[in-house]
Amino acid sequence: MTTDNKPPFGEHPLKISAFTFAGLAMMLNIRLVYSAAPYALLRFKLPENLFSVFVRIMAGSLELWCLPSMTIANVMDYFRRRLLSDDNWKDWYYHYQSIFWSWANFLTFVILWISFIIGGEAGNVTAFYWVVAASGFVFGINMVMVYAMEFQYLPWYMIGENSFPMVTSLMHYVGTLFFGNRRKWNSDYIIVTIDIVISLAISLVAAVLWTWAYWDAKNDGYPPSDPNQRVCKTFSVSGTTDLTYSLNPNYADSHADGTDNCGYKKSYAYWLHFIPPSLMVLIGMGLVYCIYPGIAPGMIVPFYLIDKIEMVLLIATAFPPVIIGIMKQYKINPYIPMGNWGTYHKKACKGGSNLESGGGTTEQCKCPNGSSSSSSSAILRLHNTTIKASDGLIAIATIKVTNSTGGGTPYTGLINTINNGTLSKTGDLKINTKLQVGEILTLSGRGTANGGNEINIKGTIIVTSPGSLGQTITLDGLLAGTLTLSDALAGSINVTKETTGDSLNANTPSALGGITVNIGGSGVTGNATITITATKDRDDLTSISEQVNIRDIKLTKADGGALRINTTALKPNDTLNLIGTATATRFTNIKVSGMITITSGNGTLGNTITFTDDVTSSGALTLADDPDGESVKVQTGGTLTLQANILTVLQNTNFSLISPGSDKRVLTYEPRLVTESRITIGIKTSTIGKVTLSGLSLIPVCITSTNNFSATADLSLTHNQSASTDLKTTGGLTINSTSLSGATVTITKDEKDKVASLSNGDLQTSTNLVPGDTLTLTITKSSTETKLEGKITVTSPGNLNGNLTLKGGLTGTIRDLSVRGGTLTASNVNITNLKYDPEEFHVNHESTHCCFWGGKVFKWSDTNPKNVPWHIPVILGPFQICLAVVLVYSLHYTDSNISRSIVNQPKMSTALSIIFYMCHEIQLALGFPGIASDPNILLPMQLIGAFLMVLLAFYSVGYITEYKRNDPLNWPTDGMTTWNSLCYWLKMASKITNKNFKQLFTTETS
Repeated sequence: MTTDNKPPFGEHPLKISAFTFAGLAMMLNIRLVYSAAPYALLRFKLPENLFSVFVRIMAGSLELWCLPSMTIANVMDYFRRRLLSDDNWKDWYYHYQSIFWSWANFLTFVILWISFIIGGEAGNVTAFYWVVAASGFVFGINMVMVYAMEFQYLPWYMIGENSFPMVTSLMHYVGTLFFGNRRKWNSDYIIVTIDIVISLAISLVAAVLWTWAYWDAKNDGYPPSDPNQRVCKTFSVSGTTDLTYSLNPNYADSHADGTDNCGYKKSYAYWLHFIPPSLMVLIGMGLVYCIYPGIAPGMIVPFYLIDKIEMVLLIATAFPPVIIGIMKQYKINPYIPMGNWGTYHKKACKGGSNLESGGGTTEQCKCPNGSSSSSSSAILRLHNTTIKASDGLIAIATIKVTNSTGGGTPYTGLINTINNGTLSKTGDLKINTKLQVGEILTLSGRGTANGGNEINIKGTIIVTSPGSLGQTITLDGLLAGTLTLSDALAGSINVTKETTGDSLNANTPSALGGITVNIGGSGVTGNATITITATKDRDDLTSISEQVNIRDIKLTKADGGALRINTTALKPNDTLNLIGTATATRFTNIKVSGMITITSGNGTLGNTITFTDDVTSSGALTLADDPDGESVKVQTGGTLTLQANILTVLQNTNFSLISPGSDKRVLTYEPRLVTESRITIGIKTSTIGKVTLSGLSLIPVCITSTNNFSATADLSLTHNQSASTDLKTTGGLTINSTSLSGATVTITKDEKDKVASLSNGDLQTSTNLVPGDTLTLTITKSSTETKLEGKITVTSPGNLNGNLTLKGGLTGTIRDLSVRGGTLTASNVNITNLKYDPEEFHVNHESTHCCFWGGKVFKWSDTNPKNVPWHIPVILGPFQICLAVVLVYSLHYTDSNISRSIVNQPKMSTALSIIFYMCHEIQLALGFPGIASDPNILLPMQLIGAFLMVLLAFYSVGYITEYKRNDPLNWPTDGMTTWNSLCYWLKMASKITNKNFKQLFTTETS
């Protein structure tokens, strides 16, 4: 998986627009109910004295119906995350659901328009009511769907959501300006229609943008790459006689779960730091409509100022999310992916270098001038044996069994006894020692063969699954049987095999022969690779112990052309695809795919084809042109066979890459050629030609110049070496590329590079380079078949004039760059001290680090110093609660100094009303970013906040109703204690609230 065609994380312009318009469209129905209510009342010929009841019932129905839909969406999300195992299906499931509900939101405005215009002169208020209620249901589930998507775009959603009051007020103002004259226009009908139609248009644009953004059901790419950060590597081996050990970025997420781990949801600190932003959300949502607008400004501000407060808030509400969005663009970001304000995943830097500020709240890795956390050479190994212990330990091993006499020739056959056998490692080793993945053990000993001759046994063992060895280990592969273990005095383990008891055999064949293909009688030959793949999740191909038969074989040309037996010419390097089905005991219709590469000869395919070595054909297979006109098929009865003894060798053949040193740790290893889902055949280990190590990343190279220019180069090594028998020995094949004397250096600007000052024209040594510019650096030495290649990223401005000093991942000086056709070249450059970082390989840090965001290495940290200040605004919650108490207090204790300084005091009452409401806006603008990265927190907090907001708003209406219907001269709580007075108001507010709830579902109007 790569991200070349994906916009960076959170920077997709289409999704930015989609989330912004989703925010604009989300609450249009709520605003429509409030702003258009006076005109809708008259449209439906209702008495004007029912205005407050009409608004309350319409708004209440919309708000109440959003609660069950939000609950349903939360339940759906809960089960989606726990029942659906495939992340791609999870994404697809929500992407398409969110598209559906965005169109449903648009459809509600269409139906709302229809319900408004039908019904003749008096209209149909019942239909209008139920459509408004239905729009609330759609609004609730649609909002949860948006929040459940990509949290990195929530700032844009919140900007849109908080801008919609200005938008709706503007369109309402324009409508009133043009059609407000009731003598000339049917204003009540036209203004509401305009509001609905504009809302319909906005929701249509929102639905179109959302569909366009998420139709392919794909998420973003990754955040901008830090070239100095460690990269998780995946390891693979390919080829037939020429083997390539390839290292590539591992884009799959991989999370460790040790004690000091990146399994961050096990950290108490992680959960504790969600409390402040959660409180900000709950208080901000739950408290606001208890007070606003009924109490403040409604009951404490002079009436003539209420509209002015509304106008101020229409503009002011947009500022908090806009400010957060601007800060985010300048790297001051409260949205913390895979963490929160107090905890986060800290970058792991190549070579163990330190982190430095990357601007705002971001961090970046320094370019290391040198580090002890590095290695300069690598050892490649080919393993032929698998070892298992009762404690769960699994290991791979390279074992050699040779005759003590006769020049040390390989021995195959029964082994009677082993004496003087030893297992050891760096440090003490006991049978109960807990061994970790990557630890390397050494096996040595002598024994007696079946005929009584003495034999030697040597082996290198690499742990691939942790555990202890125990008293016995079971081996399979070149050496098969059981060995007995016991502790020795010198911190090692004694290894024995008694004369009686379990058998121990040195097997043959012990190496793979590949697959050789002979085509007809034309002299055309080739090699083949075949992959057998399980088609059912429950299939476990490692359980196959008998031969595998391949049938229904068809051949096609890999380049897509037609393949015919008598007319298609074949030549070296041509490739044919092979497909078929495989069967074994308990397995049927297993998928088979493969490739045949022509290695010698010229001719046509002919009528027959023969397979030998690891996969054999039942004689010469007869070929015939397939009726499809494009392929060739093997006639019925033609079968390929993978014998059981070859399958055993495949099951126990492994490859590893090891960094030499005192730590004795494996860097990475290739899983067995036989896994639960796949069998890979075709690699030849009996004789090996050339070995290539590809993609070994160096520690970043720090480039400086005399003109203050500086840059970082991220280089990878490719090294070709003629194979020797070392690859199959216990010592392995050492790739020693610590220096390149007399190398050639080239610097170019290729298609993917960026140079701001060079839109056209060739690269020159005098070209001005600025931070962020990239170039391609290549260092080669043909005599050693070694190549270093990668990207230069400019960090300080300057040019390439003068000498370039290289430090870090290698040491050298580039002098006298010459220019030809835009390519800068220097010859006879001496490069020394090549170093790579062993910790880039996940097997070396899997208990403490994790890989995500394109295979970058991170380590979990329970402290996040740069983002702790985001907790400070949590004081707004207690402040808003205190302010609410003060406002209610001022209504009940009118003779107090507090009441005299607030109620009907224009400046103070206006300021407190605005401050109270803005506390709500600021808390939401900051609180949601604090919980956005974890949907298990975000969606429940949003749901609880919505319940508090809606239900407490109803309760507030009940309280205000009771308050206003009492005569101040005959106040009902006069003479009561404070507690009894509080209980009275709570009781009466509850009674009226219950009555108001009933009105939503009945025809009562009083």
